[in-house]
Amino acid sequence: MKKLYTLAVSAFLLLAQYGHAQCTLSITTSEDTVCTGQTITLTANTAGPANALTTTFATNNNHRGNMFDIFATNPVTITSFDAHPMGNTTIEIYFRTTPYAGFETSSAGWTLIGSAAVIAQPVGNPTPVPVPINVTIPAGQTYSFYVTSSNTAISLNYTDGTSEGATYVSDANITFRQGVGMEYPFSNGGGVFRPRVWNGVIHYNTTLGSTTYLWSTSGVTPVITEVVNSSTAYSVEVNIPGCPFLLHDTIDIVVSTPIVFAPQDFSVCNGDSATLTGTGIGPTQFFWDQAVTNNVPFVPFATDIFVVTGMDIHGCTDTDTVLITVNSLPVVSAGNDTTVCANSMFTLNGSGAATYTWDGGITDGVPFAVMMTATYEVIGTDINGCVGNDSITVVSDTVDASVTVVNETITANNSTATYQWIDCSTMTPIAGETNQSYTATVNGSYAVIVTDGICSDTSVCEVILSTGIAGSASVNAVTIFPNPASNEFTVNTGNFVAEEILVTDVLGKAIARIQPSAAQVNVSLENEPSGIYFVRITSAMEQHTVRVVKN
Repeated sequence: MKKLYTLAVSAFLLLAQYGHAQCTLSITTSEDTVCTGQTITLTANTAGPANALTTTFATNNNHRGNMFDIFATNPVTITSFDAHPMGNTTIEIYFRTTPYAGFETSSAGWTLIGSAAVIAQPVGNPTPVPVPINVTIPAGQTYSFYVTSSNTAISLNYTDGTSEGATYVSDANITFRQGVGMEYPFSNGGGVFRPRVWNGVIHYNTTLGSTTYLWSTSGVTPVITEVVNSSTAYSVEVNIPGCPFLLHDTIDIVVSTPIVFAPQDFSVCNGDSATLTGTGIGPTQFFWDQAVTNNVPFVPFATDIFVVTGMDIHGCTDTDTVLITVNSLPVVSAGNDTTVCANSMFTLNGSGAATYTWDGGITDGVPFAVMMTATYEVIGTDINGCVGNDSITVVSDTVDASVTVVNETITANNSTATYQWIDCSTMTPIAGETNQSYTATVNGSYAVIVTDGICSDTSVCEVILSTGIAGSASVNAVTIFPNPASNEFTVNTGNFVAEEILVTDVLGKAIARIQPSAAQVNVSLENEPSGIYFVRITSAMEQHTVRVVKN
């Protein structure tokens, strides 16, 4: 994991002064802030004893400015100039690394060091120009300078010379040579006046002999490079010949560690979106790979590792990762479309997931009564919380069990089915009677079981009283309500004197047997499944059977 390093620089400056000597040392660095493992450059900046060389202030002429040459016997650094203006003005200072000859009227090759406003001192006195020169002239080299007033109404005092390029004044380190005077800037078409002697003071530093360096890292050169990995104080000790004592300086490297956090590993379902948000201590920006934008939803298409990079204000970074698992959606099945008998019980079972939710009030794995053809949808959820869906169409097959009675003959109206006629008095099949029609040979109550494909239904019991055997129309007074029923129905026998009421299912199983003491009896089917039931009411002389449907 990368770590951020913030570089804090504190410089301790030692000044040693004696006479005109001023020895200085300061450490500078290539970067104010760095990250771990970054290479920095440390420079020991030194200045030897300070010196000054005065040309002359015995003025007898003036114009905007002067060009002149300085030759260095020993290596020197020109630090500043004092000038001799005739009034308050702004002074500009230029230099070249060659003599000025041939470049009096051209700015090409000249470098502007700087400019500053000055307050003129009385004639004959130096006026300091607050422009740091800091131009080093190697030993044996000649550099040229151009000092001029930028105010064309104010001139600088100078002195007529005797021989352009001749030595005017010198010391052990530098030689000042006679130059020229001119208009501003670079003569500006106003001519060059030769020879002229610039009035002023040249301030400079020089290093006599060999300066030695000793860094805390054991380096012995003015410039060192270091790889920053931890908080460190770098120091240097410098011995400058001509300075009265050793110079010291220290720079501190302060380490700051940013930390980046990605979210915990997590999973999503295929097709769902995810949002990645980087956090941390120090970073102000977060960048994700794979074209993901921090804190913006996106859809991951496959299980993968995502990398976040956090960056602080210094450009230092740290990274972290998160694994997003993309779970497949469950393949949910509601089963194949099917046909069931009307009013029969049917069970829907989903597969392919862990839990299932059906519409239409259906509970998975719990039977329900099929009352009509319908399509049911199931949503399945797996152990990862991912969902799939499917649907099934359940066709309610209704069998036409109606009949037509003509005299003693009962005919099923459904002509494309199979048939079994039954005696309603006993609810038992009549042997051999499997035709569409049945002709009764004795008075009684008869019905037919009609099978159409996979479903069967039983017609109402029809009473035949015309075969010569005594019968009674009193059964017409029997009523059953409600029909269809829910959990209970009522039998009202009216003027029919019933001795027994027998309730059976379609298979002939007795559900309830009641000896009624009144004309109206309540019968409970609460504990029985939905379906078709038969109610047989029997008297001493006859019986009557009625079909009842429980929803």
